[in-house]
Formats: sequence, structure tokens, C-alpha cells
Amino acid sequence: MKEQRTKQILICLAASLGCFWLGNRVGLLYVSAVGTVTQRLAAAVNLSKIVLHPLQLSSSPIPVGCGVGAILLAGLAYFCIKYSGHRLVPQKEYGSARWGTAADIAPFLHEKASVNIPLTATESLSLAMKMPVTAENNYNRNKNVIVFGPSGSGKSYSVAGPQLLQFNSNYVLSDPKGELLDTYGNVLVSQGYDVVNFAGGLLLLFGAVTLGTNLKDHNGPGISSGAWSIAGGVLIIAVATYFGTLTVS
Repeated sequence: MKEQRTKQILICLAASLGCFWLGNRVGLLYVSAVGTVTQRLAAAVNLSKIVLHPLQLSSSPIPVGCGVGAILLAGLAYFCIKYSGHRLVPQKEYGSARWGTAADIAPFLHEKASVNIPLTATESLSLAMKMPVTAENNYNRNKNVIVFGPSGSGKSYSVAGPQLLQFNSNYVLSDPKGELLDTYGNVLVSQGYDVVNFAGGLLLLFGAVTLGTNLKDHNGPGISSGAWSIAGGVLIIAVATYFGTLTVS
């Protein structure tokens, strides 16, 4: 560590001396040149003249000022490049993605298992609001999870079911087939949940709109369809109320 620090200091000194030499030479050539400002500037940045007498330096104000200015400009350029936010990752030009490990997911877990969203048998995401948040590590991320899978691939059984059995929040479910209601409805009720099924109410609303629209147009088949929809909605609500597995509001 000490050797590396010494090396950095020597490199910095060498770069500073080089910048001062270049600035001093440019300043000296500018002072020595004759003609207009443009002509003097052209003579000052003439590379052949700069290296023609490399040891010819000056202690007058302008050459010394140019040397110091060159050091400051070089330092400013260095810090702008280093802290510009463009972080290079050596040896990872083609990406550094990898499979996560238990150590990677550990900061996102809550010690109380019921507060977590289970992802796999060993990995979860905490629903706790007070998670560590620092500039380097922000574990209070969003808790959105999206699952893709064809019919019969086990989305309800392996993903939705374990979430419901956590009993750690309120749930709004889209259950067109009624599988989740049939499987987990009684379990949720036993844990104190009020299970509300909107299917009957929506079917009632749809039937009423259909019936009213077709009554206005005197459409016989449409009137029949609306009536059957209303009957279906009433039947769903009646069955749910009878079995006591649903609380309809």
C-alpha cells in the first residue's frame, strides 16, 4: 500500500513538472515573438520551436504563470474525467451479470418470514417498509413481481398460493376460473379475512345494462340474454351467501 502511494506521488510530480515545462516554454515563446497577438500565439504553440531548446526556461511572470496554469488545467481535466460519473469496470466490458446467491438476497429478507414475499424455497423479498437505504445499498426496492407461464404451468399453485398463505396483507385477485377462491377462500376466512366476490355483482350489472338497452330497442334475444345474466348473478350471490364462504358487500 505504501509503495503504491509513493508511486502515485512520483507520477503526480512528474506530470506536474511536464505540464509546467510545457506551459513555461509556450509562455516564453509568446513573449519572445513579435507581431500581432495571433502571430505570437501561432509562434508559441509551434511544436518545433517548443522542443528546439528544451532547457531554455524563463522566470518572468508570463512564462511562470503559463506553467502554473498548465498544471492547474491538467489537474482539472484529471478530476473531471475521474469524477464525471463514467465508471469503467475493467475486465467486464461484456457485462457482469451472474446468478444470485443466498448472500446476495440476504439483505432483502426480513427475519420474520411472514413479512416476506416468497419467490423460491430459499429466496424472498421483504415487505417491511423500514429497510436499510444508503447511497451504496438500497434494499427498500419496489416489490413488484411478474410471472410468465402457459396454462397448467403451476402459476397459481406455486406463486399465488404461497403469497396468499402468508396472511400479511390485503389481496385483490383476478380469478376467472374461481380456482383460488375454491382452494383458499375458506383458509382466508379462518384467518379473519372478509372474502368479497365481485363476480355476482358484476354479472348483475352487466345483465341490467344489457336488459335495459335491449328493452329500449325491443330486441327479444337481447332481452333474454340480459335476463339470464341477471339470474346468473343472483344465483352466484345466493350460493356464496348460503355456504358462508364469502362476505358480499
